[in-house]
Amino acid sequence: MMKPLSIEERVLSVLNSIKGQGGGFPQVAPSDWIVLAVSGGPDSLTLLHILANGASHRTDRLVVAHLNHKLRPESDSDAEFVSQQAFEWGIPSVVEEEDIGLYARDQGMSLEEAGRAARYNLLRRAAEQFGARAVMTGHNAQDQVETVMMHILRGSGLAGLRGMRPVTVLPGSPSVLLIRPLLEIERPEIEEYCRLNKLSPLSDKSNLDTRFERNWIRQQLLPMMETRRPGVSRRLTELGILAAADYELLALTINQQFDTLLLKEGDGWVTLD
Repeated sequence: MMKPLSIEERVLSVLNSIKGQGGGFPQVAPSDWIVLAVSGGPDSLTLLHILANGASHRTDRLVVAHLNHKLRPESDSDAEFVSQQAFEWGIPSVVEEEDIGLYARDQGMSLEEAGRAARYNLLRRAAEQFGARAVMTGHNAQDQVETVMMHILRGSGLAGLRGMRPVTVLPGSPSVLLIRPLLEIERPEIEEYCRLNKLSPLSDKSNLDTRFERNWIRQQLLPMMETRRPGVSRRLTELGILAAADYELLALTINQQFDTLLLKEGDGWVTLD
């Protein structure tokens, strides 16, 4: 029986899959800058530690990005922790703050939507500042399950049922990759990595607040479903994989046939055969 790949090997595998070949995406070379989105929690701290060890990418081409949401009393100390950790590992950091409560009210968004939008805004700015080719986040397999379920509850076609993609483009920056190297790795593996490497990740108490939809799905809905249908999380993962395969096949077919079906086109309209 083959020995399972370590987390480090799987991260390296994701990077190697896009280095030297585009796969429809911009290529990432060893000399390219990569922005790491780091909250300080187990997932992003694990990703930072792996990259800081230099086995997956040049450490002098890494930069940490952290957004202080100003929602909790610990927000300032969390930002300081991330900045200090990056400094100790010889990696520059971009740490900004945004009053997400005020931003949500101004934009007419929920706190979850506002936080996500503000984080992507920071990641775009950091990528532009350093001329980065890619941005990495620490989303893991549990995050993927929650995303698929969230899309089901909101109503979704194939695109949403795929969940998050391991490699895509950064929203608003089509020349910058968004890479999620931990997307197929389970949270217990990540926590074990932190323990073995003596990492002390932050604990965000707001992750327990079930007023936020993702937290409600994680803390209440999925555990309740597991009691009635054990293995539901695994099946949601499989649903995402199957939906992604169907979506990619349909997209390929459409791209191949579109030119032969197109009769006329104008500003905002097309006529098909």
